Amino acid sequence: MANNFKRVVSFLGLVLCLACHAAVLPQQSRELRVVLKMGESLRVPDTTVTVRFEEVTEDSRCPTGTTCIWEGDAAVRIGFTIPNAPPASYVLHTSQRFAQKAEHGGTSVLLVTLVPHPTANGETRRDEYRVTLLIERK
Repeated sequence: MANNFKRVVSFLGLVLCLACHAAVLPQQSRELRVVLKMGESLRVPDTTVTVRFEEVTEDSRCPTGTTCIWEGDAAVRIGFTIPNAPPASYVLHTSQRFAQKAEHGGTSVLLVTLVPHPTANGETRRDEYRVTLLIERK
């Protein structure tokens, strides 16, 4: 009888542990890392929010192979659309000296990287740019 009691208690402990773990999983899935090319959009899963990489408004980052006084900065325009609301755009920067994150409609977007990095040899074509964003649902 005591042996069966131990088994039941162990089983219930395992069930409770799994239930706690399952409750934590949705929180972890609130973040999404995406790579978008210029002009590309993504509807944020389980929301009505669409995020769009609209354009690179500036790219003064220090070109690879050169020496600069500071690292420079690139700025990208990120658009948000939500049904029945006016669209909104935010400018995010690669330099930590400026805004790297925007929040809109219960969704935050953090600019992680912008590639390619400028080179001393030439200008980057607009269709070459890719932005990595970390999107978080609130």
